[in-house]
Amino acid sequence: MAKRKKVTIQESPFAKTERSAPAARPDRGQPTPTPAAATGGTDDARAQGEVTDKVRAVSVSLRESEYATYDQIAAGLDPAATRMAVMNEALRIFVRMYRAGKIKIASGIEGGRVIVRESK
Repeated sequence: MAKRKKVTIQESPFAKTERSAPAARPDRGQPTPTPAAATGGTDDARAQGEVTDKVRAVSVSLRESEYATYDQIAAGLDPAATRMAVMNEALRIFVRMYRAGKIKIASGIEGGRVIVRESK
């Protein structure tokens, strides 16, 4: 059986505590540079040895009808295709179009919530 760690309590259980500063993290929007030997050559940037663009899992909030549409798209594809695979590709297509200047977006506040929409 493992030994229990001895815990000491400050004088008052209601004493103020201070948060420690969060650990420094690289900018999430910037790819991490890597040597050419470690790139694998699967994508143009990797083949040139410029960057490693890691996949990061994020949450997306959609209406139920939007989820259902992604399910319908996946159902019409290969039986192994999933809603998540369709959503991932849809977001990648959006990013490529935005970077190419084919989609313009604008933000604002509506009903007390921040909104982002396609601008005309």
